[in-house]
Amino acid sequence: MRLFNKFLQDTNLRDPNLLNAEFTWSNLREEAVCCKLDKFFYSSDWEELFPNARQKALARVTSDHCPVELDTTKLKWGPCPFRFDNSWLNHPDLKEKFKEWWKHEEFQGWEGFKLMKKLKFIKEKVKHWSKEEFGDLGKTKEELEAKVKGLDLEEGRGGLDDTKRRERETILLQFEGLVFKEEVSWRQRAKVQWAREGDGNTRLLHKIVNGRRKRNSIEKLELEGGVITGDQEAIEQELINFFTKLYSSNMEFFKITGKK
Repeated sequence: MRLFNKFLQDTNLRDPNLLNAEFTWSNLREEAVCCKLDKFFYSSDWEELFPNARQKALARVTSDHCPVELDTTKLKWGPCPFRFDNSWLNHPDLKEKFKEWWKHEEFQGWEGFKLMKKLKFIKEKVKHWSKEEFGDLGKTKEELEAKVKGLDLEEGRGGLDDTKRRERETILLQFEGLVFKEEVSWRQRAKVQWAREGDGNTRLLHKIVNGRRKRNSIEKLELEGGVITGDQEAIEQELINFFTKLYSSNMEFFKITGKK
């Protein structure tokens, strides 16, 4: 066991928490001995590929050991909310575009309603503009890498002329710009205040984001009747019902009191 523990430390393998059980084996006797013997181990590189991995114990019906399931499916909580990406602020046209969008539409109603409608209108404009201007950063990076690799191969076979060398320099500058945008985006998502400008350690930021995502996920929820469920559809419906009642009751309060 000492050798095995040393192997785990040397390889830096992760031991994920078992979400729904305290043990995976017992001796099935009156004075029960319970141990957590069955588990998965994985590397940090594997965790980056499957950030939503969850380890669960299944019912043991043919053995004194619990089967253990490693679930890597992504949790579905409906459409992702809109988030403004700080890397967009580096685009030279954004300020002028924003002014144009803000003056483009006028809405009727009380001031709070007009502000809400205008922000919703601008959100759609920003989403459409970001897709046109930035597209898929990961896909664009892969395309630029392929171009550089092709030029390098061509250089190895017979050299490059001035035009091809300038083309490679331009591609490398474009790639550097994409990496900077990616760093800004991950820094914002990780909410790391102490990350210095130009710090290229996106691996650390990936880990922080994945850790926060796991801590914020809801695996189980107690329903109104006291029943605890892990069914994702039931959890989603319970949350919708809760906030529907909450905001409906608040609206009734405002109507009764006459507050705005």
